[in-house]
Amino acid sequence: MTYATKKIQYILITTLAIVAIVLPSSKVYASNYEAQKMVAAKPVASLNQLENYTYNIGFKNVGPTSWTSSGSNKVTIKTTEPVRYEHWFASPSWINKTTVTLLTPATVKNGEVGFFNLVLKAPTKTGNYENKFAVFYGDKKINGTDFSIPITVGNKKNSTTQTATSTKTVTSTATTTGPQKLKKTSLVKGQLMIKSAESLIINPSQTSSFTIGFKNTGERNWRNDKPSLLTLNLDQNSTNGIIFNDSGWISTDIVTKLQTKLTKPGELALFTFTIKAPDTSGQYSPSFYLTLNNDTLVDGTIFNLPIEVSTPPPPVQLTDNNTSVVICMAAEEQNLESIGNETGLCQPAHSEPMMRVGLSKLDGQLGVTSDQNYSITDDTGKLYLNMGGGLTTFLAYDKVTKLYTAVGLGPIIQSSLPLKIKAMADPSIITLTTFSNPVAYNAGWNDNSYRGAIEIRWSKNDEAVWIINELPMEEYLRGLAESSNAAEPEYQKALVTAARSYALYHHQTKAKHAKRYFDVVATVSDQYYRGYESEKRLSKVVAAVDATKGQVVTYNGNVAITPYSASTDGMTKAWEDVWGGTPKPWLIRKPVPEDANRKKFGHAVGLSQLAANDMAKAGQKYIDILKFFYVGTEVGQWY
Repeated sequence: MTYATKKIQYILITTLAIVAIVLPSSKVYASNYEAQKMVAAKPVASLNQLENYTYNIGFKNVGPTSWTSSGSNKVTIKTTEPVRYEHWFASPSWINKTTVTLLTPATVKNGEVGFFNLVLKAPTKTGNYENKFAVFYGDKKINGTDFSIPITVGNKKNSTTQTATSTKTVTSTATTTGPQKLKKTSLVKGQLMIKSAESLIINPSQTSSFTIGFKNTGERNWRNDKPSLLTLNLDQNSTNGIIFNDSGWISTDIVTKLQTKLTKPGELALFTFTIKAPDTSGQYSPSFYLTLNNDTLVDGTIFNLPIEVSTPPPPVQLTDNNTSVVICMAAEEQNLESIGNETGLCQPAHSEPMMRVGLSKLDGQLGVTSDQNYSITDDTGKLYLNMGGGLTTFLAYDKVTKLYTAVGLGPIIQSSLPLKIKAMADPSIITLTTFSNPVAYNAGWNDNSYRGAIEIRWSKNDEAVWIINELPMEEYLRGLAESSNAAEPEYQKALVTAARSYALYHHQTKAKHAKRYFDVVATVSDQYYRGYESEKRLSKVVAAVDATKGQVVTYNGNVAITPYSASTDGMTKAWEDVWGGTPKPWLIRKPVPEDANRKKFGHAVGLSQLAANDMAKAGQKYIDILKFFYVGTEVGQWY
């Protein structure tokens, strides 16, 4: 062998050795590790030179072994392309030449979803790049996880020149007379996504809150300050001189500015503001629009808000025929003698409470989604992220770090405070995608949708994480499954009034579940709550809730605790017979003729459901039924 031949052979061997060091073992698969792609961000088509880009992707662990983000066998995203010195799109956040990012959260069990945030930085060299990646367990690739992110890198100078000449920064105090005279650019666009209402009905000189959301479909960031200040504006040309601004507006024609610090292209921006009705009745339709730096119209954001200003309707009667009367729990300043209990002019002193319902303990991740756009906040109301409808977010709590985590398409959220999910417009319907809650008589049905907000919260008392549903009292009652559509209407009204009283009592006292951070649990330990799917099935229950809105059982003017059970053996039991403690005068031993030949099912304290239904069949009204079982009480309009 000649010297030249030996030299070439040596170079080939050395080159192959270098490539072998930096190229992941893509053909060696991790046994017992399987994954299924679940969610991924829409890839960006092009980037400017040296521009940063974050891509999010999620894989479900469908193998028998848990994934972890630490140790020698940690789960990561690696490039599957040969890398000699540095990957074209490597950014400072990369772990090494081939490893892009770690798994989030720290542990992903079988059936859970792990997320990866890939931060890429475009090279200076323009052209087309494929960018191949996969999920690895240690140095072994998990089968079925290959994916690519095709990106075209363009010339940065040309792009920035175009942007720089398309906008101009002005102060936030500037005003405009209408959208017609504003500048326009193809880089600044928006799309209407949500409205809290199609129109408003307001009494003269009164106010109403309104929320609207726009998706940033342009190429410019939106901010709540310079250099890309986004504001919501009123078109004065649409008002005919009528004043609609509230004291919270920035000026007569600048309503409000962006409520979050930054809204990137593809993200949702929300605006909530108060509008004040004029003092004269009539139909109005003011026009609004978004501006960037108060001199550039955000294309696609002009909208009209129809407003009807009218005098309020007459009050609703609170009486039930001429026998059973709902007592007015009036505000202190209201003179009951001047209105009487049957005039319908009651002004209740209280407002509808927000109930917190413990749905279940959580082990691992909770998948949460909504058909509507929804927000992720902590329990103080701090906004972390707005998510598009149909996208899933996974919530979890780490007992070691004591941090709550939300992972989905977008930045990973970590908080020391409990995290909450709620749709941005009413009705807020949230679906728990990983929560199994089958219906006993039809295993194919899963009651996993709920009105209001969903929160996860660690309870030191239980050493467990709880799924908590927070929603208004009346919406909670609509989701109860304590009865059926076949029951008598007056019985239904009696039952939901007792249920409302029971829930309100525990909401006020905060004694039973205080250390769990909720008012009632969703099982028969308190009241059998199934949520939105049950509400859709039990229309008669919903009708009873609506017919008795705000009414509760009271004793000496205070909300009474009102337990109920399926039946007695012909005699109710007293409170102290079952639970001991101080006797409650309205929960005493009392004969129940309708239950005389029945067996006792349940604790038999308070209302007997079977007996109450029989009483309703015999023509008794719901207030009379309640006053029979809860001795010495009244039914009051609490709110």
